[in-house]
Amino acid sequence: MKRAAASPPPPPGPEGPAVPEKTLLPLDKHGLPVGLRRSMGFVVAVPIVIVLVLTIAAVVLVLRHGAAPTPTPVPTAVPTATPDPATPTPPPPTPTPEGYGQVRILDVGDNLLHDAVILSGKQADGSYDFTRFYRTMKPTISAADLAIAEMEGTLAGPPYTGFPAFSAPDAIATALSQAGFEVAVTANNHMYDRGLDGLTRTVDVLRTAGLTVVGTRKTADEPRFAIVERNGIRIGISAYTFETPSTDGRVHLNGIRLVQAAESLIDAFNPYASDFPADIAALQQREKDMCAAGAELTVFVLHWGDEYQTHSDAYQRRLAQALADAGVDVVFGQHPHVVEEISVLRSADGTHEMPVFYSSGNFVSNMTYNTHGTVGITEDGIMMGVTAVRQPDGTVRVVSADFLPIYCLKVTEDGLRRFEIIPATDSRATGSLDRTRKTLTGSTGTATLPVTERTAR
Repeated sequence: MKRAAASPPPPPGPEGPAVPEKTLLPLDKHGLPVGLRRSMGFVVAVPIVIVLVLTIAAVVLVLRHGAAPTPTPVPTAVPTATPDPATPTPPPPTPTPEGYGQVRILDVGDNLLHDAVILSGKQADGSYDFTRFYRTMKPTISAADLAIAEMEGTLAGPPYTGFPAFSAPDAIATALSQAGFEVAVTANNHMYDRGLDGLTRTVDVLRTAGLTVVGTRKTADEPRFAIVERNGIRIGISAYTFETPSTDGRVHLNGIRLVQAAESLIDAFNPYASDFPADIAALQQREKDMCAAGAELTVFVLHWGDEYQTHSDAYQRRLAQALADAGVDVVFGQHPHVVEEISVLRSADGTHEMPVFYSSGNFVSNMTYNTHGTVGITEDGIMMGVTAVRQPDGTVRVVSADFLPIYCLKVTEDGLRRFEIIPATDSRATGSLDRTRKTLTGSTGTATLPVTERTAR
């Protein structure tokens, strides 16, 4: 389809092609068409007003709802290396056993078998059984990492006798072991009551029952101390007894002069002799010897002090301070048959603290409320304890000490007196707890090594 032809342009005039006629607008004083400035102002103002309105709206939204949250960057995945099957995978680390690097040690006082105590264990067939003594306290004893008992007297065989020349049936060794004790201390003033044979047989019987013996030995070339390991901590244990006074320069125990061969089988010191300083130096050397043998924690069990006195005497305090100065970690004391105070001593150089239990009192004995006018205190005792912990620098330090008040209960059954150790908190331990707490008033230790009362398990 064809398009229509356009109209021809007008013919040119004398002055050239014709120009279409324009409409002319009046001008203002600036040479601009009238009204143009007003139109331009309106055009400029409108965008400004819109921007202001949007800005105000944005501010209101921020005030109401807070700023818009910043987008959380999406983490870039890190490629995991594929293990080389030729390279063996190392085994996971072995978990540290609970309690590793920490040890609790328990020590109890004299197991002193008077005649009535021996008779109480006799059975119808003529054998002996003393497990009743320890049955109540067995859970507490067994809970310790290491439990130590003082076996006062001998296991020299029949005839069985109590004071003044003690020899108990072998069954007491079995009872101690079954109760949870692992170490038997034999250094005491009655260990030579049956002579040299009684001394060495006692060692044999205790060892046969599975107990480690410290304080005496069968031959002079045996070790003079024991080292046992518990929870990764090596514990050195030594035990000594005081010698009874003499005038001949020889060793006497319970007033009996030892034969020369026996003197090298015991550990003893003489606080009444002029050469007591030499004995003190020998105990300090023992501390060095145990450490040189690998002991990280050292324990001394001392049979010392004055009977029936509830406070330590001068030679006990002198020796205790010397041991603290030498670096000993704890001293457990027995012999006075009553409880004495507990102290925490600081070494002379100020770098070391040592708890000393001057006396635990008896554990089991036939001493009664009226023994030597003691008004009950020979029936009382304490179970002594310390807790030691390995420090960040690798050393081992005693961090706390404790005591558990106990009472030696005596009841009559079938015409015989029966014995059993019970907590002093038991209602049958009449007055015992108050007596022990009175003696231990002020025995609270220090801020860095506290001494506290403990309860039975």
